[in-house]
Amino acid sequence: MDQNQFNPALLKLAREERGLSQKELAEALCIQQSSVCKYEAGDLIPSNETIKSISKLFGYQSTFFFQDDLPVYSGLIFHRKRTSLSAKKRTRLEAEARLRAMDVLYLFKRKGLKSNIISRENVNDGPIDNLTKLLEDNYIVVLSFKFDAEELDGFVLNVDNVVCIAMNNDNGFSPDRQRFTMCHELAHALLHQNVFPDKTTESEADKFAAEFLAPRKAIESDLVWPLTFGQLEQLKRKWKISIASLVYRAHAIGNISDVIYRRIMMFMSSYGLRKHEPDCGLVPETPSLLNNMIQEFFTETQDALSRLKLSEWRFNERYNLSGGLSEMPVGKS
Repeated sequence: MDQNQFNPALLKLAREERGLSQKELAEALCIQQSSVCKYEAGDLIPSNETIKSISKLFGYQSTFFFQDDLPVYSGLIFHRKRTSLSAKKRTRLEAEARLRAMDVLYLFKRKGLKSNIISRENVNDGPIDNLTKLLEDNYIVVLSFKFDAEELDGFVLNVDNVVCIAMNNDNGFSPDRQRFTMCHELAHALLHQNVFPDKTTESEADKFAAEFLAPRKAIESDLVWPLTFGQLEQLKRKWKISIASLVYRAHAIGNISDVIYRRIMMFMSSYGLRKHEPDCGLVPETPSLLNNMIQEFFTETQDALSRLKLSEWRFNERYNLSGGLSEMPVGKS
């Protein structure tokens, strides 16, 4: 696409990110809905004044809408509980993650980076202390932001050998649940490209996550039954996976029977432990790769705004950098 050509796909993506309909955008811009429809169809180019208004409304610089829209593909089709997620929320979340992933691709391409395939054999057999760091050490980017949708834990985006995992960081999602979700989405990125989602793909992703977080050969000796609930809490603290997952692993390994497994799950459900387990001291893991790359790549805030084509408020909203970039030494890249 010509750098001087308005890109209607990016207008649609920016609108969807904010959860606006074409009618609502038209009202915000004080123009006809038919005009917005024509803009997004590529049948009409907005005036310079309209583009300025659009840019101000969405928090992007005008040049944002004159670039190629990068083909960032979303794995949102794989996510669990997808039937209960409204189409409007789904579209908004996918758009926000795709726009964030465009920043990732910009930085990765200029540094010649790509995501590595992680083999569990190359990770110590024991518990993974910080899964987020392990992923980011292998240039798998964790995009953590509030979904404002309890129906969805996360989903994966994968393009040009770069994997991004969009994670819901709402307070209701426990650290062990977030770790399992990251592994589940990693499985989709590794195993299910160009595969239509069904119960099999979800089951495969769950099995991958369970084995990745707690390899059978490493955890089998820890799951010798019977175990008290207190012992299960200690194992949760050690392996950083939920008590329910520990029971599931014991059943999958063959250490407990189907009958015992069902009884334990019924017990946990009756006491509300399936939804609210003891936290056992686990704390959320914080992604840092993208923020670190921004601080390394750009010399000052204005440089970042210009290259990423963001307004200052949108940049600050997306990247909460303590101290900002303006205090960095000139020439750091």
